[in-house]
Amino acid sequence: MLMKWPAIQGRLKVVMVGAGGNGSEMLSALAKIDSGLRAFGHKGIDVLVLDDDVVSEANCYRQKFWFQDIGQYKGLVLVHRLNQVMGLNWKAIPEKFTPEYIVNADLIISCVDNYEARKLIYQSKDQASPHAIWMDLGNGDKFGQIVIGTLHDENPEPCSNVVELYPEILITEDIPNKNSCSAIESLTRQDLMLNQMMACQAGNMLWQLIRKGSISFNELRVDSEACEVLTVNG
Repeated sequence: MLMKWPAIQGRLKVVMVGAGGNGSEMLSALAKIDSGLRAFGHKGIDVLVLDDDVVSEANCYRQKFWFQDIGQYKGLVLVHRLNQVMGLNWKAIPEKFTPEYIVNADLIISCVDNYEARKLIYQSKDQASPHAIWMDLGNGDKFGQIVIGTLHDENPEPCSNVVELYPEILITEDIPNKNSCSAIESLTRQDLMLNQMMACQAGNMLWQLIRKGSISFNELRVDSEACEVLTVNG
């Protein structure tokens, strides 16, 4: 499916929901995109991260955290680090997503492991600007899926988002969240490099869309075991 996005002249306003496995890696990808855009004379991007979770020891293997981060809020740790290194002024709030956070947002990125968060984003779509797009990253143990689509019903160039492509995610019960208490359990449940693979592909997908204004697909599937990335055309 052809995904289009009109050029945004000012700073790109991004809201990221979730700063765990995919989110922590995706935030670094956004920092690269910000640098790349500035090199071309664009004003760059502003990012707001929402996540009320704190870093555990098990998070320090697959996710972009270190042992000194344990006990701190994930979003605050990551944003502070990037702000210091990259000279940014991004923000993080240690709270769950609520609709008011996407008012005037250009891009919403969900990196969550529960259907309730996706459901709330979809139900809040009228709060977003007509041109807003929604990128969703989700994965299992050795595979992942990235979907990017329009959010608002009034978008002049509609493209199906993750809920419209897979409406069953709004009614499917979550798999119980077993927070790993050990490195081995965490790495057994999910491949070590899967989140990094996901963020790399999602970041490139987003970069191409911003630079070109359109891409010929709106979904990617990542298989870390087979080292494959498949483009899904609508």
